[in-house]
Amino acid sequence: MSSIPGFAKMKKIYHNNRIMKRLFIAVPSPITIQKIISEIEHEWEKLAGHDVKWVNPEQAHLTLHFLGDTEEGTVPEIIKIIKESTIKVRPFLLVLKGLGTFPQPSNARVVYINVEEIKSHVLNTLHKNLSNQLKSLGFVIDERRFVPHITLGRLRQTKSLTTEWYVSRPISWSVNEIHLMESKLRASGPIYSIVESARLN
Repeated sequence: MSSIPGFAKMKKIYHNNRIMKRLFIAVPSPITIQKIISEIEHEWEKLAGHDVKWVNPEQAHLTLHFLGDTEEGTVPEIIKIIKESTIKVRPFLLVLKGLGTFPQPSNARVVYINVEEIKSHVLNTLHKNLSNQLKSLGFVIDERRFVPHITLGRLRQTKSLTTEWYVSRPISWSVNEIHLMESKLRASGPIYSIVESARLN
């Protein structure tokens, strides 16, 4: 199981002819946020050196649920769950709120940027609704507290890092859609593609 709260895994039964897809449900980041993430990674690289494998800012996202290797035949049901969970959800605002690490600064493996909602609880409600629906489909949900974040990089070795960093001005964006994403692992890093999008009205 992943050490990052909010992730899920599928009960896997392998068959020779089964086609699997590595999937996750996410909030995408707009270009404005990607540029800021690029700047943050550049500054942090000066501190952490080459010990961190940084995420391509163009692929930056907020994971609602990591589904892992999932049978291709389950995809239509997952899409239905996402559509049903977002049908009454209106666009909402998120804001970047500083850096953090998993599992902890003294033993960091993952560097991330905290994300919070502005004057709403839509994100947490959406996460909870998706959790309940995914359980009914056979997914095992991580019951730890959901920590909204965007991963910046993964350390090749555990390291003690300070996360003292603040946002000098509000950096926010409007969430207008939720994506079901596929991750294809490559030697150079994962490649993400959109399987389906659910627009928020």
